[in-house]
Amino acid sequence: MSHKPAASKATTKIFNIKFKSYLPEGDSQKDPVALVLNGYGEGVTAGEILETVVGRYLYLMNRHRPELTRHDWMALIEVLGGDLPNGPWEAPGEMLATKVMEKQDEIGLFERWRINGPALISSLRAMNPVEVCSIIHTAEMYWCMDSQPSLSRLDALHII
Repeated sequence: MSHKPAASKATTKIFNIKFKSYLPEGDSQKDPVALVLNGYGEGVTAGEILETVVGRYLYLMNRHRPELTRHDWMALIEVLGGDLPNGPWEAPGEMLATKVMEKQDEIGLFERWRINGPALISSLRAMNPVEVCSIIHTAEMYWCMDSQPSLSRLDALHII
């Protein structure tokens, strides 16, 4: 017997609040979770849908990870430590560049990590939303592995 997967009302409410701004114009009043679940049709489980959606997300995060130096990565990971932005953003590269400049003013980030700060700022401003999300995702994964030494985390994330 096939059935459509259903999200709990609590989960749907959270997704509705958080993800409505990501929906195409005209769909902003619809339930984002229902749109995804209903888009797969009959006989597909919520687990299968989740596996597909997460697989696509991880593919995009890895495929569009910017080529940065190890020191640039460490600076960005420090900037994003404990303050991972959720989005959406009008100008994601500018948002991240601003966070880097604030950290430079606060602690001397460029000198601390021996990076070319103006070049990093310029690169961040030119990045598309997927590249910025990839940086945030990478920082999030780095901080999730906090029981491992720093170099092991960088190696696991293919940053070094």
